[in-house]
Amino acid sequence: VYSRFLSAPAGTESIGYGINESAQHIDYFDRIGLFSKSFTQSIWLSFGAMRWLLLVAIGLGAGLVAVAVELSLHYLLEEKIKLIDFVGRSTDSIGAQYLADIGFCLCSAAIAGILVCFVEVLAAGSGIPEIKCFLNGIHLPKLVSPKTLFAKAVGIVFSVVAGLPCGKEGPMIHSGAIVGAMATFFNLERRLRPLNLDVEARDFVAAGGAGGGSAGL
Repeated sequence: VYSRFLSAPAGTESIGYGINESAQHIDYFDRIGLFSKSFTQSIWLSFGAMRWLLLVAIGLGAGLVAVAVELSLHYLLEEKIKLIDFVGRSTDSIGAQYLADIGFCLCSAAIAGILVCFVEVLAAGSGIPEIKCFLNGIHLPKLVSPKTLFAKAVGIVFSVVAGLPCGKEGPMIHSGAIVGAMATFFNLERRLRPLNLDVEARDFVAAGGAGGGSAGL
């Protein structure tokens, strides 16, 4: 989406994935006992378990999005066939059936286009290049927002129903990555105490993208 811009859009910036390893920071960790065996064990039992629970929830969330997309596709395709059959029985005309098919596809494509143009432009395309940018440390505003998830999931349903040359596998990677990013809404700084919150978010986004890709296939 952003490849057409001669310069980076407003709000595009780098993400700090590097962990502070200055002598002062390491001395602080040592003074609070971060490197002690007992502290490490308590971190693993409490916060390590929380990480696994969040990863399981991310996988379930990505799977639920994939199931919702698949069920919606089947429903709309069945309604499309019913509409064409109804027009055929009513008019006994192949031309009328063809026009009904074209009209249904045009309306579906229009809905998908409206979601991309007026709801969230980052919902366009598969979303894989944008997620790769995020994982490489480039912050794109609203890339992993719930609004983008809505536009992406609903848009791909209507795009496939419209007969456009696209599939749901790529968008499901983006959708799963957004589900992973939603884990950062649960006040991770208090629950996980990460050394770097951006690194934690990156790991969850990567896990969500992997879950979404698996669910899409």
